[in-house]
Amino acid sequence: MYVALAHLVPTAAATAPTDADARLVHDALWAHAVPAHRLEHVRVRPEAGGIALTFFLNREVGGQDQAKRQSEDLLRRARTATVLSCFGIPGIYS
Repeated sequence: MYVALAHLVPTAAATAPTDADARLVHDALWAHAVPAHRLEHVRVRPEAGGIALTFFLNREVGGQDQAKRQSEDLLRRARTATVLSCFGIPGIYS
């Protein structure tokens, strides 16, 4: 299994994220995931300054770099969800 980490940063108009926001982000990510993402689990937690994301991808994804790319692709796809429009995505790190 490969892990990729990301952080969503609220836009100026957004308030501090709550547990409810985290649940909505979690659901939006699963709604936009496709089998090619090889997503097995995603952990979404509100924290100071935004929402922390931990993506767990199946080893079939092909390596750590590909896991990072697949996580970035999933975040781009999920940006159409209203809940994610309140956050900037500075990038994926692993």
